[in-house]
Amino acid sequence: ALWNVGGDLFKKFLDVTEEEVANCLESNVTAPFAFSRQAILTFQKNEIDSLGRRGTLLFTGATASIRGNIKTSAFSAGKSGLRALSQSLAKDFGKENIHVS
Repeated sequence: ALWNVGGDLFKKFLDVTEEEVANCLESNVTAPFAFSRQAILTFQKNEIDSLGRRGTLLFTGATASIRGNIKTSAFSAGKSGLRALSQSLAKDFGKENIHVS
């Protein structure tokens, strides 16, 4: 399963609206959370294959997830949340032979 959503928002901090921040968080945290839940529930039903795997969940990201920059306050917040979600899921479901990256 692959989550690949851009949602670029590059504006000066004081020009970003609360609605734009909410949209960034929706596309980078809330929606991939729901997508991940469905993917993992499906993977848990899979038999472990000959290589010891049940499924793979991949997220695309951005450098902004680890360092903010000028005009990336909202974008960085969303991508940081997505990275943290990915890391949490990897630790939680790796022991069930579900790879998350």
